[in-house]
Amino acid sequence: MDSHGLRDACSDAPTGPGADAVLRVNSGAWHRAETQRQEAYVDGCHRVLAAGGELVTHSPVNSVTDDVVSEWLAVADLESLCVERCRCSLFVGFKRELSVQVILLVTPVVETVDLPSLSAALGLTRGLRAGQSKVCRRLLGCSTRFLSPLSACAAPGDARVILSSALPNSTQRVAMLTAPGETLVCSVGSLVDVLRQKEVQVQCGVAFVAAGATPAVRMPVVPQDLSLQPALADYAGQVHHVRTASDCVVSGVFRNLRTGLRGCEDTLVVESPEAIRVLLGGDFTVDQLLLKPSLFMSLRESLEARALRRGENLVPVLLCEAAVLEQISGIPAAHASAAFASVRRRPVSHCLSEIPAMAQGSRVRVLVIDGLDEEMVGSLCRAAACFGVDAVLLSEDSGDPFSRKSARVSMGHVFRTAFVRGSVPMLLRELRSLEVFTLGLAWAREECRTLDSLAAVPARWACVLGPEGASLSAEVCACCDLVVQVPLAVPSCCVGEGVLASIMLNRCSEMEALARET
Repeated sequence: MDSHGLRDACSDAPTGPGADAVLRVNSGAWHRAETQRQEAYVDGCHRVLAAGGELVTHSPVNSVTDDVVSEWLAVADLESLCVERCRCSLFVGFKRELSVQVILLVTPVVETVDLPSLSAALGLTRGLRAGQSKVCRRLLGCSTRFLSPLSACAAPGDARVILSSALPNSTQRVAMLTAPGETLVCSVGSLVDVLRQKEVQVQCGVAFVAAGATPAVRMPVVPQDLSLQPALADYAGQVHHVRTASDCVVSGVFRNLRTGLRGCEDTLVVESPEAIRVLLGGDFTVDQLLLKPSLFMSLRESLEARALRRGENLVPVLLCEAAVLEQISGIPAAHASAAFASVRRRPVSHCLSEIPAMAQGSRVRVLVIDGLDEEMVGSLCRAAACFGVDAVLLSEDSGDPFSRKSARVSMGHVFRTAFVRGSVPMLLRELRSLEVFTLGLAWAREECRTLDSLAAVPARWACVLGPEGASLSAEVCACCDLVVQVPLAVPSCCVGEGVLASIMLNRCSEMEALARET
């Protein structure tokens, strides 16, 4: 059959949805097929179109490539389709077990298939293997490159269609490549109904991905940039290439970040590859990653290590070129802004007793922040991580440690830090009751000792820091065991809270070590 389409093949072409589309059955997709098999396939397609399906014509894919699905996913004409793109794979097995000659497996193109699990789900003891193209041509009259579940209509007694459990909703719309320049879009329910009308055996909701198993068959994950194929080799997670800013797969929390710096109340946005790498090493729930393709390889190890450690699926990844990334986020896709992660927020504790490190008798290091903004909170959390601080206590008016800015400045260390928010005087009194030595930093107070004069520090200590140039309140100072100042050669020189906090934390760490040695 040539590529003139269904109207030339059948005079009773439908007039319903999709009737204006040209359904071409390409000669490369069909090989010496008998007229009866052609008409059975065409009739199945007509029924799907009459049930609300549509046929989308687009620029042809390369029908001689080894992986025609890769070419299909890169077709620009299909970027606006907010449907699940699926592929149909051919498998054969022991005929007495199968009761048919071939299995047609329908899965999302990003799904990994474990053949032993699929065989077990179907009750097969002899297993399955990939079917050869010559079997597909002989039995169904078509090429495996353009195989669809409707191909089973050509031999209903010899083929069984299996639908993945990843397609559980009968109203879900799916897209399937049926010819080099044609994609059929329809609902799962209408597809199943037509197959059963044509007396094809259909089995829905079959699960076949084994937890932790090495997949025997890998459904392709296709980057737009072919140079990324080595980076994605054997990667078991979901990867989607975003080609337009309107792609419905992209989470709304990534959009217009310039005007929505805090994100939504329950979901956070983490920015920069370094911060995301630290985030993946923690225990926060990560929903999705959006990043430039060139950064995927640098984060792949962290993604796989996280999934292995937590015993869960890999975090879904969206790959996006810089220009589209800027349209989505609203900010320039420079290096720090070329990677985003959506994270579930955790509530900040208001009680010191909820921090395990506060247990009596154990070594503990605490940083108390009084009245500093988000950027400075992030900077101090990074310093705190360097010196092994166990908890950071925040005043009520301090910035949100999980804001996008704070997370970026901290390089993700806010996600490895235990936070407690409350009244600083009350928190200090509670620290002292837990036998924690509290050390406050004053600014240019003549009556204060200098930090250099500190001879020793116990194993349980806390540093208290407020805005540079503004002394801690009298109430806060009264709650500290000791108030000191950092000696400066030029007293009027502004060195910043981050530098001063590092000096304090380093001095206390040194004096604690010295006390242990003596």
